[in-house]
Amino acid sequence: MARFDLIATYMMANRKTGTLYTGSTSDLWTRIGQHKSGKGSVFTAKYGCDRLVWCEFHQDISAAVHR
Repeated sequence: MARFDLIATYMMANRKTGTLYTGSTSDLWTRIGQHKSGKGSVFTAKYGCDRLVWCEFHQDISAAVHR
């Protein structure tokens, strides 16, 4: 179940100065868990982007996607 109080734009990385993945979600902590388990997206699983390196919280999902 989504926690709409944690709407965020975020970046995941595989290592320092490595590959970046940018996304937006209405439940940041669940989404990070999905990325860490390899089930977050095909891209993050392929490149091993499992480290949260940046996040920014928003009032609504459209603002998060736009950012």
